[in-house]
Amino acid sequence: MRFLLILMAVTLPAVSAEAAVYKCRIDGRLSFSDKPCRAEQAPAALPAAVVVASGPRADLLGAHQRRRQRLAEANSQASQDWLENYQQRKAQAERVRAGVVGGKVVRGMDARDVQFVLGQPDRVSSTSSGGSERQQWTYLEQGRSTVVKFHDGSVASVRQSRRSH
Repeated sequence: MRFLLILMAVTLPAVSAEAAVYKCRIDGRLSFSDKPCRAEQAPAALPAAVVVASGPRADLLGAHQRRRQRLAEANSQASQDWLENYQQRKAQAERVRAGVVGGKVVRGMDARDVQFVLGQPDRVSSTSSGGSERQQWTYLEQGRSTVVKFHDGSVASVRQSRRSH
């Protein structure tokens, strides 16, 4: 047993030393070997090995995992924002559809929807300021007036009132 330990102690440094690499061309094909192709052949000149620093200053794996975590969190937030926006748009579209089907003007309708429900307005007035367009459509019918106000092409408010003579 003692002999085996001494033998390992003597041969281990030789095994761990950098091994020579020989570059050979056999039948026109390039190959590399740990044994020379010819007796007089010298080892190939190879570039130095690339050594990557380790430790807390060069925690590449940790940095990669932290970056992936940040991206995953950002994607998760973006997905939640998109889903919330989608659900709001879907609910708004359902309110508009229900208004059209029920013959009632609701916020969020566009001019085409309002015309489908109430027809052509009796009066239209428009204003524009600061890149924002506002319209007011007035419908007069059987002693009542309905005023539909649009803001940037979408119904912002609807007011119905009795007309006085």
